Amino acid sequence: TVAAIAGDRTSAARARDRVLQREVDSHAQAIEEEFDRSRVVILLTAHNPAFREFYELPGTREQRLAAGGPVVDQVHDALRYLEQLYPARTLDEVCFIHGTGAENARVVAQRLAPTDDLSQDETANAFFGPTIGMRVGEVYQAAPYRSPDTGQWVISTSTPLDTGQESAILHFEIDLETFRQALGSTTAAH
Repeated sequence: TVAAIAGDRTSAARARDRVLQREVDSHAQAIEEEFDRSRVVILLTAHNPAFREFYELPGTREQRLAAGGPVVDQVHDALRYLEQLYPARTLDEVCFIHGTGAENARVVAQRLAPTDDLSQDETANAFFGPTIGMRVGEVYQAAPYRSPDTGQWVISTSTPLDTGQESAILHFEIDLETFRQALGSTTAAH
């Protein structure tokens, strides 16, 4: 009987381990799929010609922003579109950032940040250094960090842009709790 009890415990432990492994595999697959989606979405958006055209406008970065116009509107539309590719309230912000770290544009919940509210220095953020050093077509996905803009823990996806002139980055952040909830609903469907 002792051997039978030990065998039952071993069998139960193996069954529990199989269930846990399936759960882990399901979560890992959902995370991988979400990161793949983020990479595809940001790379597709990065090909929008508005980012290059912004740098082809005459004047300094500040003068281009102050002048506004159709190209700046197209940049904003590109950022809004990227945001729309995610379910409601998934993205905290989408940014077009100059190589010096100053934001050229930021969209939060389909609303544009006023020009005087744009960050002048994003260089201290976890994503900036690694992304600015990458080649066009590469994507950086940062480990979770606390966003200085929202104070929330976020994960981010960033890629350098081909502006033909100056270095620039396309970047978006996802609130970590929202990301977890989205994964929970995804893994429940698997």
